[in-house]
Amino acid sequence: MTDRRRRRLAQRRKATGLSQERLAEALGVDRSTVARWERAETDPQPWHRPRLAAALNLSIEEVVACEAGRARPSGIIESSLRQDQINSIPILRT
Repeated sequence: MTDRRRRRLAQRRKATGLSQERLAEALGVDRSTVARWERAETDPQPWHRPRLAAALNLSIEEVVACEAGRARPSGIIESSLRQDQINSIPILRT
């Protein structure tokens, strides 16, 4: 678990103006779950990645890269969802 990974998810969340609580609400998880992701104690489950990506304005590959502590995706696509499917996920409606 790296400090870099912890910082990436937290920085991206803050850059989008979301609190841990608001992000957790959008994903249907507890705030403590988001906190554990940001502390690199656990990784988001694969089924959380599309919504997490949408909430943070990232691609799924970028979310996976954040989890791994990499700045950029490695080129390995870890989801079978197409971009149009990702874009159709309801998230943070105002």
